[in-house]
Amino acid sequence: MAIATRVGKVLYDYRRRYNLTAEAMGERTAALGYPISRIAISKIENNNRSGKLDVAELIVLAAAMNMPPLALLYPALPDGEVDLLPQQPARSIVAARWFSGEISRSSIDGSTDPHRIDDERDNLRRIKLSRRRNILQDSIALAERVAAMSEEQQATFVDANPAAIRSMADLDRADLERLTAEMANRGWEIEPDA
Repeated sequence: MAIATRVGKVLYDYRRRYNLTAEAMGERTAALGYPISRIAISKIENNNRSGKLDVAELIVLAAAMNMPPLALLYPALPDGEVDLLPQQPARSIVAARWFSGEISRSSIDGSTDPHRIDDERDNLRRIKLSRRRNILQDSIALAERVAAMSEEQQATFVDANPAAIRSMADLDRADLERLTAEMANRGWEIEPDA
């Protein structure tokens, strides 16, 4: 798989675009708490590590380049071809969606193995429910902030209706409680006030 090669090219191109030395990039990674030496950066760029790239390096390099790790893994989004697995080409967006837990691998390769499909479905459910829970938490927090702002400045907010905003937050809160209970019943690690 050419992942290390792709990451190395993106790293090299980024440094050239912003006129950064390997040492300066190393300093950025050190500031993030995971120093990557200028020699290691050069080896990553030239793929002189037998195609090896640590996950920690991937994450820190992405942060140092102000991009999500997924964009570093699949720089040819949306339609550039990559290997999903060895000898299994796919469009970059398809590989990115599988990597991030949006779609199953069997939906890409057409597998009909019931055990694999069940495993994938269970794992995708966990990711999707976790995302939904996080979205609800964000929505509730935003609604509470907007309601508080509209109460403070009701004279200047023509369309402000704090009661309606809080009612929407209450609906989201009920959905969040149901979802959190379902996740806890499945034995997933849940922080009640998270």
